[in-house]
Amino acid sequence: MKGVRGFPSGLYAICDDAVRPDLTLQEKAGRLLEGGVRVMQLRIKGNAAAPALAAAREVAQLCRRADAICIIDDRVDYALMSDADGVHLGDDDLPPSEVRRLLGPDKIMGLTVRNLEMATAARDAGADYLGVGPVFASTTKPIHVKPLGIEGLRAIASGTVLPVVAISGINLSNIGRVAGAGARGAAVIADLLEAPDVPARARALASEFALGRGR
Repeated sequence: MKGVRGFPSGLYAICDDAVRPDLTLQEKAGRLLEGGVRVMQLRIKGNAAAPALAAAREVAQLCRRADAICIIDDRVDYALMSDADGVHLGDDDLPPSEVRRLLGPDKIMGLTVRNLEMATAARDAGADYLGVGPVFASTTKPIHVKPLGIEGLRAIASGTVLPVVAISGINLSNIGRVAGAGARGAAVIADLLEAPDVPARARALASEFALGRGR
């Protein structure tokens, strides 16, 4: 599944321990997979190392059973020890070249970028896909960067050969426009996990994305 051709199009679900804390990560992952999610990023910020690793292993196993990709946010160690499919790196994480050396050639590495210059550098560093944003203002994470908007997203998506996953502030009302701007995927957290019916919202988001790609 690694690389440009194998990265699925559509909803890129983020399973975050800080959103819907009444549910375990495993419960959230189960609901996302029930909704047909094919790519899931596991974001663990609030747990101690041992329970975090245990959760990562269980979620990675759930994803394997569902033939879905499991990406670990930030933590290369968790990604390797849980046998997840890869890792996503943000602005302040380990150097991508070192992460690629640790992961080897077959794991997925995603990098967050803000502009075309960063997109080019990420490609040269061995990234398999780009997390591009913030597209809109975030409701779950403080990002002290001006939102790109749809046209900013379009410019980056059209200027790189790597799959682009749009990030920040994406919901059911705007995911179609994100898809229409050339994104391969759209990362969603709050609008997905805080929905009354998570599997139904996952299916609705995926449907709107597919419609947007077709426009």
